[in-house]
Amino acid sequence: MVKKKNILSRLFFSKLFFILSTILILFLVWIFLKGYNENRATNQNLESLKKEIEDLEKDNQEFSRLIEYFNSSSFVEKEAREKLGLKKEDEKVIAVTENNNYNNEQDSEILEKNIGSKENIFLPKLWIDYFLKIEK
Repeated sequence: MVKKKNILSRLFFSKLFFILSTILILFLVWIFLKGYNENRATNQNLESLKKEIEDLEKDNQEFSRLIEYFNSSSFVEKEAREKLGLKKEDEKVIAVTENNNYNNEQDSEILEKNIGSKENIFLPKLWIDYFLKIEK
């Protein structure tokens, strides 16, 4: 029995055992670190996927609201008015056209004629005169 203890203690305290146990410990640490890094990368990927799911759910809700709006009668009526030029029965429509023949000099002459000079202009009176076609 003493001989067995002696062999075991020799083996345990030998350089070969120390080298093999150090290699084994380093190998186990390497496996642990590799698993830790993979776990961390998986968790980061999981978080980014959760955020993407939230964003897609928000987009889905927005699209659902848009679909509801597009299926509503108010949208159909608006599009019929704007794109097709349709109107409701007994509805009167006024067409306003643009006048592209704007002449700034002519307007300036009319202003000077109506107010005499550019000093002491009372704008509300000028507008009232303009809309009521009062000439001086």
